[in-house]
This record gives sequence, structure tokens and C-alpha cells, in this order.
Amino acid sequence: MKKNVIRCVLMCLFPLTGFSEVQTEAAGNAATVHHVERDNDERLAWWREAKFGLFVHWGVYVVLAGEYQGETVPGIGEWIQYKKQIPKQEYLKDYAGKFNPTEFNANAFVRMARDAGMKFIVITAKHHDGFAMYDSAVSAYNMVDATPYGKDPLKALAKACKKYDIRLGFYYSHRIDWEHPDAICDRYNDWDYNPTNAVFDRYWKEKSMPQVKELLSQYGDVSLLWVDMARGLDIKYAREMAEMARSLQPDILINSRIMDEGYEGPGMELWDYETSSDNYIHPQLDMKDWEAIVTTTDSWGHKKVDTNFRSAKQIVQVLVSVVSKGGNLLLNVGPDATGVVDPAIQQHLKNVGVWLDHYGETVYSAKGTPFSRTHDWGVITRKPGILYLNVFEWPAGGFIDLSGLQNKVKSVYALTEEGKLPLSYKQKVIKNTSVHHLNVMLPDRPVSVLNTVIAVEHEGDLEIDQSMVQDARCITRLDFFNAERDDEAKKLAWDFNVLRPGRYKVKLISSESQHHENPEWVGGGQSATLQVNGKATEFVLKQDGVLKNFNQIPWNYVISRIGDVEFEKPGDYTLELSGLDLAYEKYRTKGLALNYVELVPIEQP
Repeated sequence: MKKNVIRCVLMCLFPLTGFSEVQTEAAGNAATVHHVERDNDERLAWWREAKFGLFVHWGVYVVLAGEYQGETVPGIGEWIQYKKQIPKQEYLKDYAGKFNPTEFNANAFVRMARDAGMKFIVITAKHHDGFAMYDSAVSAYNMVDATPYGKDPLKALAKACKKYDIRLGFYYSHRIDWEHPDAICDRYNDWDYNPTNAVFDRYWKEKSMPQVKELLSQYGDVSLLWVDMARGLDIKYAREMAEMARSLQPDILINSRIMDEGYEGPGMELWDYETSSDNYIHPQLDMKDWEAIVTTTDSWGHKKVDTNFRSAKQIVQVLVSVVSKGGNLLLNVGPDATGVVDPAIQQHLKNVGVWLDHYGETVYSAKGTPFSRTHDWGVITRKPGILYLNVFEWPAGGFIDLSGLQNKVKSVYALTEEGKLPLSYKQKVIKNTSVHHLNVMLPDRPVSVLNTVIAVEHEGDLEIDQSMVQDARCITRLDFFNAERDDEAKKLAWDFNVLRPGRYKVKLISSESQHHENPEWVGGGQSATLQVNGKATEFVLKQDGVLKNFNQIPWNYVISRIGDVEFEKPGDYTLELSGLDLAYEKYRTKGLALNYVELVPIEQP
């Protein structure tokens, strides 16, 4: 068996800002990547500790609340003007002209975020409709000049954030703008304007840059500039905006959407952290400086019919899942036209905050899992000298089996509201192997209905054997990102160790496609080959079942049983899959989104 041991140690870093192309090998997959070193550790320090923030989508579109001319419009609410091609003058008169959020209370709003355990807020200062949610001198298409409300809610919010020690960030749609005739792009307002007359540079100089300058000059300390939808944007514009932002707010953080997500080249050091796709959590583990953006309903902006609220349990599990992969969670709410967040969402957020008051050590300042594989019971976060096992699904038999931890364990306990509950555990090395197992006996029932946290304190710097082996129930999980890949030959291969001979069913677990609306399973009906140590089996991929994933995002995992295998003796084996059209691109929408392969014992009669 190939042995891959990682050691987690403290290192002195000597960062250089710049861009280079390097060869890297991660999880067994050789690939050419663009490596960017950023001199931004100091300004990112607070963000890396914070882990949890509030995203707010609020604009004129909430007056429509997902309905237009008596029709419920499918999809996310903030795109309603584009979907129905509502003329600018109608949007201004009939909807901005009725936008009067008299119930908006900035102090209460910020307290809601603080009490939920959030450390920062990012609010839409201007979304794609081009309407400024603040008092803008650049354009009268703004909250003060074009609504009966006549006040600047962002000014009140900035004051409240300072009062309650919550950091403030502004979302700004820098490329798409349905109000301005020169904001030419693939989502252009061609029902009001003629694209042949549009000059993007004019929009950029007249509106986009001046409004960002207003936002970063008139509201005190601004911690984040959150920009969006830069597809096709020339790198010169991204550079100009980033340089201006840092000249006005030297410590400001800028997300990766300031530039085209497909761009790789000089200038990538302009952004500080990567924003994932909407409602998408990266499959890789313990990535560096990234965030997941997730909704509390099915839409970002408020819709009347959208009552599919995420529970406190779902929010906690998403948060901990993201932290286990080294990321932050920016969780969205959509206030209504009165300025109020639905009471059900407020209650869920309050419950999350109560949980974080007792169990927040598994989140705040925590790093991602040191293991290069996933677990069927939950996820792992860590701090120096301690692992946190976050148990989402109570394991059969009432115990957790963790293979690969080579450090001596000092103590194991469950975190409770009253303190620490000691748990029994046993460390052993499997006979005739080098496989280390830690068995932890769990309490009789979950300590928390949201997420039970088990702390494992260990000696020394972490030493993890990353070999893929069976767990105590003899189940083997082979994660997609750990496969050796030959993309040209459409082949994946995993080396793993079998401890117990016998017959096993082989299940392939994939995801539905990552779309806002009507998630679908892509890749069904393919013919492919399963091969284990030279014995090949043909199969046709079909859906045999579904299961919810830990991330609780809108799409399910799909279960496909692709064959049975038999192992006559313990030892090292190789499993290969060939012939599948898989999704390899960043957000995995253009083929089968494979998550993992699982080998499960077939119980003998």
C-alpha cells in the first residue's frame, strides 16, 4: 500500500506577490495550475477567524416579490426585471416609486446578525438592475431620489455595524447594469437600449467606478468589496477598480469575482479570496481562502412564494461543512419591501447563534480537516492539538471509527452546554498492517439536535496516514478528488486496502447538476466499465436511489449501483472506472458530477 503521511507544523511564511505557472500534484492528480502568491495575510487575518457572515440581497425587485402582472415568475427574485424585460421607466415609476421600507431598523438588523454568531455583513449596494440602495450623487436612480422612503439605509447600517462591532462590506454589480445604456455584456438591457450604440468604457467611467468610489469614501471603514458577474470583463477594468479600492480603503478585502472566473494570468493577485458558485460547496478538502455563498430560501431576493426556509440544523451543517474544507460561509437573507426579514428565518438564525455560543470552538478560527477523505457520519475541523468530529448522522453501532491518525490521543469528550462529557476510546494498529484506528464510543443519543461535536485531543503535530482503507464496518469510500486521473482515456483509479475478504456491492455517488432552478442529474444512461484487479464488469449508469448530502444545498446525491466485487484475501487492491463522461470543470455542470465510489459488504445469509 502506498503510504502518504502529512505532518501539520507551524511554518514561517515569506510571501511574494506575483503570478507564476507551476506543475502541482494534489490528491494524486497531476495538473498545470496558475499559482498566485499574495502578500495579504495581515488583511485576511480577521476574515480567516470570522468564518460566518451575513449576505443581504435587497433592492427594488422585492416590491415585485417574484410576481409580475399577476404571474408568479420562476427562478430567483432579483432577476425579475431581466426575465420579464420590464422597461426602465415602468420599473422606476411602478416599483421604485412604491419602495418604502418603513419597518427597516438598522440596529435590529445588525443585532440579528450578531446574535446569529455572524461577524460581518455584505449588502447589495447596487445589484444588476442598476439601482443604488444609497444616496448616490452619480445617478438619481437611487434610494433617496427615486423612492418615497427618501433615506439612505446603508448609512444607517454602517452606523449600526460600528456600534455592534460588525464589519461591513458592499456588494456592487460592476459589470451588469440594466439601467445604463452603455453597460454592454451578455446580460444587457436590449429591450430599452440598442447594443450597437453601447460603449462599455463610458459606463465604466460614468457610473461603475464613481459609485464604488462613493461607497468606499462615505461610509467609514469598509472591510469588503464584493463584486459579481465579471464574465468577459477585461483585466484592465478589474485592475483599475482594485487599485482604486485599496487606495481608498487599504485593508479592504476583494473577492475573486472582480475578474472573469475563467481568467488565469497576471493580475490574479488583485483578489484576496475565492467566491464559489452560488449555493455550491467545493468538493475538495481544506482549500485556502475561499467562501461559500448560500441562501436561506430558494432565492436570493425576497419572493412571496419562497417559503422553503433552511432550518437551523441545515445552516449549522452547511457552516461546519464549509469550515471543514477551509472556507467561510456567507449566508444570505432577503428582506421584504418593508425592510423586514421573515420571522421564521430570524428564528432559525437565532437558534444557530445559540448553538454557536456553546459549540463555536469547532467553527471560529478553526481550520479544515487534515484528512484527504470524507466520512459518512460528518466532517472534521481542527485547531492545534485538537480535532473536532462533527457528527451529522449518528453512526450505526454508536461509535466512530477514524483511520489514519497516528498521534497518541490524550482525551476524547463531547462538547455539551454544561461543559465536557468524557467518552471512552481505543487506539489500535490492525494486526499485520500499519493501519491505525481510533474507535470512539458515542453518547447514547446526540448531544445537540443541530450537530454533536466530539473533541479529540492529541499529542504533537498531526501525523495522518492518508491511505484509503476500510472502516470498522468494512466500508471503503473512494473520493473523486483522490483518484488518479487519465482524462484523455476517461479513466479513474484508486488504490485501497481490504481488511476483510468477501463480496461487496459497488455504489457510485454523484450529484445533481448545480443550477438555480430544477436541478437535474446529468450523465445517466452512460455505458462504462468497472475493473478491480484485472476483472472487468460492464455497466449502464442509472439512478437507484437518492440521498441528502451534508451540505443541504438544493440538489441531492444520486446513488447508482454499478456492480459487485469479491476479495478473496486481505491486501492492497486497485479499482478503476473507465468510459464515463465526467464533469471536470470548476463547478462540475458539464457531465457526471462524481462525488465518490463506495464498497459496502454484502451480508452473507
